[in-house]
Amino acid sequence: MVKIVIQNKTIKVSNGKIEQQFILPAKFTKSQYKTLLSNLKNISFGGANSYTLRLILLGVGYRVEDVSNNTIKLKIGFSHFVFIKVPDLVSVFATKRNQLVLKSANLELLTQFAAKIKGLKLPDPYKGKGIRFKNEILVLKEGKKK
Repeated sequence: MVKIVIQNKTIKVSNGKIEQQFILPAKFTKSQYKTLLSNLKNISFGGANSYTLRLILLGVGYRVEDVSNNTIKLKIGFSHFVFIKVPDLVSVFATKRNQLVLKSANLELLTQFAAKIKGLKLPDPYKGKGIRFKNEILVLKEGKKK
């Protein structure tokens, strides 16, 4: 159930799991109106269901070492392990050693966190090694010709 409260140019939206506040501008443009409606739709859907994103670590030795205590321990080709702190509203678990599943009711926070993880090791355009989304299509470049 989504609860919406409008007071003096502010809109408070809560769905039981998350609560967000939007401040309305003095003049509304069409794009701002559509963005607000899209955010309200995402919050209402996130209250009933959870959003899920899957990340794949592709490369020799790239793996998820440990997921515990709101931290993720990754081995992604550096000389050291990479530790990432998980936000409170996001739950993370590893289905395989090279797959990471992120779940949250807040779509904006989920995509922002997934982009942060992906930004640690972007996919290589020649070999395809790196972190990418499960359904992401990556077109590889051709190497040197002799």
